[in-house]
Amino acid sequence: MKILNQLRADLYLKGDTDHEEGSLTQHLRWWARIMSIGRIPGITNQFLAFCRQSRYSLVITMMVMAQSLTDSYVSGTMFGFRACFRLLVQVSVHLDQHAKHKVKTQLEVTSRRCAKLVRFYEAYAWLTEGAVILALTIRKPFWNEFLAAQLQPLIGGRQDVLAQILRWGFLVAVQSVNGICCVVADYTFVVLILVVFLSLAVMFDAVSEYLESGPCNKMWAAQQSILTRVSLIMDDAVADLLPHLLIVSVVVPLFCTVEVVLNGLDADLFAVGMAPLVLAVFVPFCLVGEAMSEARQQLTDKAFAGPWLEEPVENKKLRLGILQMSNGNGGALRGRGVGYLDRETCASALKSWFSFLQVLMNLQ
Repeated sequence: MKILNQLRADLYLKGDTDHEEGSLTQHLRWWARIMSIGRIPGITNQFLAFCRQSRYSLVITMMVMAQSLTDSYVSGTMFGFRACFRLLVQVSVHLDQHAKHKVKTQLEVTSRRCAKLVRFYEAYAWLTEGAVILALTIRKPFWNEFLAAQLQPLIGGRQDVLAQILRWGFLVAVQSVNGICCVVADYTFVVLILVVFLSLAVMFDAVSEYLESGPCNKMWAAQQSILTRVSLIMDDAVADLLPHLLIVSVVVPLFCTVEVVLNGLDADLFAVGMAPLVLAVFVPFCLVGEAMSEARQQLTDKAFAGPWLEEPVENKKLRLGILQMSNGNGGALRGRGVGYLDRETCASALKSWFSFLQVLMNLQ
């Protein structure tokens, strides 16, 4: 029973905050806490914070191999997202106090969805790391024997024993630690983007619901301004990084899927762990990007359909400013050189992905 309780997603909704706060507010406060290293109680939380956002994990990943520079940048970038969660908490608290019951229900559903995403990607990260470590354990390297032959005249001892010490020492002390830091950082970054854009989508919907039926005022215009600011902060933080992440989540699974399809149960465990990445990373990015873009567009439409004639001139100007700020693609989820991530991009990319997959399988 204790194990089942650990799998419950609502563990991420409870905290030391006011119990009258909505569940989405509590979830966003939880994210704000985990972005602040050194302030999280519990050994497990401290260990995860060390892996994904400490300067030590940054140094470890940079020292191991050049390809880990992207992962190191991920763990370093996370420090820039603290402002996003502080701003989202402000809007969420406002919605808890002033939104309608229908909107509060949508916030509740979104908070549960975000919590389940956290659980899913935590489990997926550890399963991926386990598959990679198992593959490295089974696969016998050759570098350790060569290095042992070079070191044996200098330090003495049996060459085969020295080779095994080098192999397992490097696997445990370097590859395992580096892999855990990179995997935890990467999948925290993935779920962080999903949570932020899902929250933005439901909050844009909440503001649009009010503006469609109620008068526009400075308080609601401020909420829309905060949400737009968060989307621009996210765009500035992830636009340059997403192309590198998408290469790993689209190109690598392409070759791994060929390995799995052709070899079946004999496929390499690394390929088995990497093959589902296109469905676990790229597709969800496109879905949340589409959801946020649609929510912004609905805000424009519903604000335009609001009670213009009943408002004074100052409020009409505020409503017009909201219309102008909500229209357009600024702040939408995108990768520099890749374009906006939405359903159209997802369908086009998957079509090309399966075409390349068929070509590679035919070549085999």
